[in-house]
Amino acid sequence: MSFDQIPTSRRALLTTIGASLTVSQPAVAKTTEQIGQQFFTYLSAANVPRSDEYSPYTETDAFGGAFVELNSDETELDYTVFVKNMRNMSGIHIHQGGPDEDGPHLAELANFSASPGPSVVLRNTLRQGDECPTDSGGNNCLTPEVSFSQMVNEIHAGTAYVQAHAGSEGTKVIRGQLG
Repeated sequence: MSFDQIPTSRRALLTTIGASLTVSQPAVAKTTEQIGQQFFTYLSAANVPRSDEYSPYTETDAFGGAFVELNSDETELDYTVFVKNMRNMSGIHIHQGGPDEDGPHLAELANFSASPGPSVVLRNTLRQGDECPTDSGGNNCLTPEVSFSQMVNEIHAGTAYVQAHAGSEGTKVIRGQLG
């Protein structure tokens, strides 16, 4: 989906959020954009692979965006993720996988025991060494089997995506490819 195909109200929201984050160049010209060490992606159900597991959830009003910036020595990842109109939101994660692949979690940005409501904005910094507990998910941490440099390599290779989940089974997703 190109930026021109995004409904006008959503384009306005993306443009406003992009401007408020002081991105040095327009970061909403495409659904995925890399500017130096900064990445932007538009989160949408249209970006979810059409597998049997997800096909019932492709019709949704939910949408969002993710702005990700690596520091110069690639040991910190600043991120802002926003999701709008998602009911029963249960988590937001960075996954490994290409545009047509479902992959494992690389980082747990947020896991909600109760839905935070239909809209959320996350702003945080994920640092090298921020590992999740081994017995359960966490917030703002890397999954135990993933190194920070592996996640960075996946982002640079275009094989990482941000995904928002809903429901107790983690279904009804929107996602966007990074890199």
